[in-house]
Amino acid sequence: MSRMSAPKCRSCAAPIRLEPGKTVYDCRFCGRSNVLESSGEISGAEHSEHVLAPQSSQKVPLLLIVAVAIVSLIGVIPALLLRGEHDSVLEDSTSRASNFSWGHHAAPVFAATDDGTLLIGIIRHDGDLLVAAFDALSFERVWQTSSLGSWGEHRPHTFVAAGDEHLAITHPDQTVTLHGLKDGGLVAQTALTDRAVGICSPPGTANVTWIALADERDVALDLTSASTRNEPLPDGCVDPRVFPNRCGHGPFHGASCNYGWDLPTHSGVLLYSGLILDDLGVAHGMRDPGTATPVLVGFDPADRSVRWTRRLDEIHPNVVAAGIKLADLVDERYYAEFRLGDRTRRLSSFDARTGELIFDTAIPRSDEGVGPETLRLHASRIYLPHWNRLHVFDADTGTHLKALGH
Repeated sequence: MSRMSAPKCRSCAAPIRLEPGKTVYDCRFCGRSNVLESSGEISGAEHSEHVLAPQSSQKVPLLLIVAVAIVSLIGVIPALLLRGEHDSVLEDSTSRASNFSWGHHAAPVFAATDDGTLLIGIIRHDGDLLVAAFDALSFERVWQTSSLGSWGEHRPHTFVAAGDEHLAITHPDQTVTLHGLKDGGLVAQTALTDRAVGICSPPGTANVTWIALADERDVALDLTSASTRNEPLPDGCVDPRVFPNRCGHGPFHGASCNYGWDLPTHSGVLLYSGLILDDLGVAHGMRDPGTATPVLVGFDPADRSVRWTRRLDEIHPNVVAAGIKLADLVDERYYAEFRLGDRTRRLSSFDARTGELIFDTAIPRSDEGVGPETLRLHASRIYLPHWNRLHVFDADTGTHLKALGH
């Protein structure tokens, strides 16, 4: 007897929900059409691994396929000889996929241009990874690169950083490329000693970003010339090889990640980590002893004295014990993302000085897929990548403004 296993999309490997008698499925994550090739009834029948193949519209004679391929190559080969391996092409509006997915691991970066601010991020379409730029106000797509490669291979090692005129993109072939902000076109390419595992542009730096490599080296990349130099990650950058997401925030606004002796001691609370910004500190942990529930503690970094405590089960009784995953401390406000017992997720904001709740809002469709891995605050907005979408919230009110991706 063969072991049953759920079929998966051939493009993005997302699970396919089978329906009796149905053979063609549109993936609800990447939009790709798939055809169920195995025979027999699905409902109640024993079956081995189902193979889902991308759907083709019709069968074409082999000779015709070969002829078309030869003609196509005659026109394509000269163009390929003139293009670099990572050259990016500005796709025209008719070829831009409307059913793209936002990379759930990728916080957007922002770049100021003469035409306004660009919101730039990593997207997925038909199993491929691309980088796209959107108008930060209207959310209209301005440009996108051609495919940079398969999503599965490129996702863990593709990171982006923006300077005044150029965008840096790392690649799994141990290179980094610079692209023009106006159209995404390739400007330069530089070799690295290993694959990138993280990228960081701390506040106060201009036209330089730091790349953490898998061989434990760190390099500073000049975003104007594409030159690199060996240089340790600066203060404000969390080393992803040592403390991956330990504080649940990114080095975006200068708040420092702290744990252990830098945190206050408070009766009844076991604190894990905290953020410190100037004279404000907020730590999160768990009630201990007693029924486990997430707790926030506001404190004075100078003497570690406790200013306030806040149990999240007072806001949502069904919050899970290890609910807080992401947080950031910006302009005397503490932002936290956490999970409830029904698998839905919330985004809340607190006054970092008093602990007062400012807003608490639901993250749309947050019970789907895996939880978010990062959040970003920029120009009075909160950007939260989750599963296939980039959610945008008003940082003052928590109002949900937009979801990029499907």
